[in-house]
Amino acid sequence: MNTRFSSSPISSSPLSPKIRTAALTDLVEAAVVYQPAAHALFDERRASDPWASEDAHRIDLQATINALGAISSAYPDAVKVSEHDGAIIAVGAVVIRERHAHILFLFVDPEWQQRGIGHALLNELRRVIVEAGCSVISLTASEDRRAWRRYLAMGLQPGAPIISMRAPVAIFPEMPEMTD
Repeated sequence: MNTRFSSSPISSSPLSPKIRTAALTDLVEAAVVYQPAAHALFDERRASDPWASEDAHRIDLQATINALGAISSAYPDAVKVSEHDGAIIAVGAVVIRERHAHILFLFVDPEWQQRGIGHALLNELRRVIVEAGCSVISLTASEDRRAWRRYLAMGLQPGAPIISMRAPVAIFPEMPEMTD
């Protein structure tokens, strides 16, 4: 999805979650939120489980921690968390490159979904994007209809289809030389 944001943020949600910029000490806990939220989406779609093995789960968790750390280092205000009673229950992150913003993470712990937390987190990412002066925003959306409604309400429009593919490095073969 690529477009400009509409002029006003999404309307206020009934719950007022605490959203703040993530500290470096939050990144592991924030990464831990991502996996069950993403796993729930895979279950809902009845897709194959990318975290079927403990090794795959551990590798993905470390990659998520590394990605959140890299984003936070490059743009300190770009990783946001929502917390309840001191526990992180949601994470959002946006990568900013000049005038382009790409929302890379927007995950709410499944036990806390449908309470306006993702809504508030997306509004906070919107604030970061606007303050950075970005004119183009993109994200890769799941098939979650609730998320689509949220994105469409913000003025995002579907772009060309993208198929996301992933594989553990161990099974991703070296590519042979190609001849023209």
